[in-house]
Amino acid sequence: MCDRILMPDGTEIESIREDGACFCDSTDEEILRWIVEHAPELRIGTTLQIKRDPFGWIMAIGKENG
Repeated sequence: MCDRILMPDGTEIESIREDGACFCDSTDEEILRWIVEHAPELRIGTTLQIKRDPFGWIMAIGKENG
């Protein structure tokens, strides 16, 4: 099973390539760059959190601490 990206709204992304290929041939740098480019717009006082788990990448929008 290939990785996926879980967007903050719950949408699962299974490919970042135009040909629909899975993440197996993508580097971590390519995936992280795609995540940052497609992240929801942040507001003052919010943060973008990117976590890696055994199944893929998880994006979350949170509030700044402090």
